[in-house]
Amino acid sequence: MKEEKRNTYLLMASFVLTEVLALIFANNILVSQIPVEQYEPFGNENVVQASANSGILIVSVILFTLFLIVMIKMKLRIVFRLIAIGMPVFFLFILLEQQLGILSLQILNLSAEVSNILFFLALGYIILVVYSILKGLQFVTTTAFVLICSLIGSYLAVSISPPTLFILPVAFALYDIYAVFRGPLRTLIKVMPITRGKAAKSGKQKTVGKNITADLHKQFGLMLARIGGFTIGAGDFTFYSMLVAAGFVLKGMLAAVAVGIAINAGVLVTLWILQKYKKPLPGLPIPIGLGIVTLILV
Repeated sequence: MKEEKRNTYLLMASFVLTEVLALIFANNILVSQIPVEQYEPFGNENVVQASANSGILIVSVILFTLFLIVMIKMKLRIVFRLIAIGMPVFFLFILLEQQLGILSLQILNLSAEVSNILFFLALGYIILVVYSILKGLQFVTTTAFVLICSLIGSYLAVSISPPTLFILPVAFALYDIYAVFRGPLRTLIKVMPITRGKAAKSGKQKTVGKNITADLHKQFGLMLARIGGFTIGAGDFTFYSMLVAAGFVLKGMLAAVAVGIAINAGVLVTLWILQKYKKPLPGLPIPIGLGIVTLILV
């Protein structure tokens, strides 16, 4: 029981940290007044257009997941790892460098020389992240996972506005139900071998858990993380942080706090159901539902 509470506290702390970081990053973008292109390929004036905008992203995720499955089944694991590890790390570098540029040049008014130093520090950090993924250094990879989710969440909060902002998380929450129980994501995790190492044969459970966590990062990069004994997808962290940041962008700090409380309450309900019934459970529907309702009402 103590272990379960510890794991829950650790996971909840990770969610809160991601949400706070996303709020800070979104505020930086607003303060900098950098033009951010709005995501509205079909327009954004009604529910139909918002649904079409959301549908494109869901289809893209499905196709990408199917592509990864094909890579595994064709035993092209090098290609799989290059994509699974490389893509999130690339986005991490681009968005991190953007935030450092905003912070150094527009908020702190530092010199261009200092900004250049920060650029190379960011590059060095990315190299460390890649090394940590390949070597299974869990602290660095987990913190990088939190960072990339908060960066993407903040960017989405600024680049997507209602009604797409409301429809997109709901659409992904519905897809999450399908993905967990029958969809391509479940297939991908099943066909992707996770090495449990020698400790698995000797029954050393703590060592086994560490080996699984390290191997998870080696295979999936920053797309998945194991925090407090829970295997969590980047989508959960990203959408939770996006809604909190969106609450701030649309309605201010009090709205962001209210949305954050609602989402995290939904996470606790989800964890309670998961621990009670010991079955796979999608992480998006309950927290996203509560978060969207709160964002609309506040």
